[in-house]
Amino acid sequence: MDTPTPPQEPQAENVEVVTKHHRSLIMAGIFVLLIILVLALIVFAVISKKASSSKAVCTDATVTQYNQAIKSTSDFAAKMKEVATSVESKPGYEKDSTCVYIAFQHYAYVRNADKTRQLVELLKQHAAQKKQLNPNVLNPEPVKSMEQYVESLEYSRSVGADAEDTR
Repeated sequence: MDTPTPPQEPQAENVEVVTKHHRSLIMAGIFVLLIILVLALIVFAVISKKASSSKAVCTDATVTQYNQAIKSTSDFAAKMKEVATSVESKPGYEKDSTCVYIAFQHYAYVRNADKTRQLVELLKQHAAQKKQLNPNVLNPEPVKSMEQYVESLEYSRSVGADAEDTR
């Protein structure tokens, strides 16, 4: 009769091979995770750089000119028109909340319903994108009140009132 042979214990060589194999897998996994982490950091840096590189079209100098115009007791209309003309001549002014706000203020003053509607819609888009006005703008109005002003201009025009002034 054959007696069953007792199970043999794993040989030390096999255990060592398995352990080396597991170490290799762990090291490869760590290496892959490091590569993914580095790539994620590079993508984050590129996105951050793009976000910060979008410079303001209307600089502090433009804001200072606007602030002086709104504080002016004489030649208000001429000064506002000058600032607005300067702003609108800047390439990409529609993408800068401060520029759009300054242009809106001019067109609101001259009661141009169509242009103010266009500009307030741009400001609403900017607000949705979390774009903010330059913090140095004096007495900024909320978009909601600007929207109400546009509605009043449109209403005045619809009932035949003089909706556009030549101030």
